[in-house]
Amino acid sequence: MISNLRGNKPDLVVDVDDLMDYCMVLDPSQTSLIQALAQTAQDYIQDIIGDYLVATPITWVMAKDEMSQNDFYFRSFLSNGSGSFGYGSGGGQWINLPTGAQSIESVTAAFWGQGEVALVENQDYFPDLTTDPARIQLSFSYNLNDLYRNHSHMVVQYTGGIAADAASVPTSLVLAIKEMTKRMYKNRGADEIKLTNSFIDSLISPHQRFNFGGRP
Repeated sequence: MISNLRGNKPDLVVDVDDLMDYCMVLDPSQTSLIQALAQTAQDYIQDIIGDYLVATPITWVMAKDEMSQNDFYFRSFLSNGSGSFGYGSGGGQWINLPTGAQSIESVTAAFWGQGEVALVENQDYFPDLTTDPARIQLSFSYNLNDLYRNHSHMVVQYTGGIAADAASVPTSLVLAIKEMTKRMYKNRGADEIKLTNSFIDSLISPHQRFNFGGRP
């Protein structure tokens, strides 16, 4: 199974002037460098924790690779389940999204030799946004034989991320960005820079996911 996750890179969540003060940089000509280092730190943290810091539109594609064309292989990453949540309920197969989600805009499946088929919320699938990661449950009212045996890929369009906006990003992650930026700035020009230390790692680790879909 090939998993691919695409989302918009959020803007820097830390104020640049605040960063300049934190790094004790008085020269305004260094602003662009400080901003670039902070963006590097933010991107690194997102990759480490496996989530976007700010809610952003995300496209998640699950596709069958050459080894997972058989029914048994593809079923292996699904688990039976039943549930009732929001205004919907159902019994079918759980599919965990790579991250948490604030909303799910669409779920589609493409079949070999055919176009995309849009699944209907609360009929073909039931969203559960209360869990982290979020998940969807396929309904047995949907033709699962076709879905499992003949589909080439599924696409989930949703909005996900840790915080609703930059102001709501956890303080520990904001501090980690500042510390990493300061560390890189002070060691600029060095042949090798270790981006984190035990303190920075302690700020990041509580937010780290154990499972995350791959990014392109």
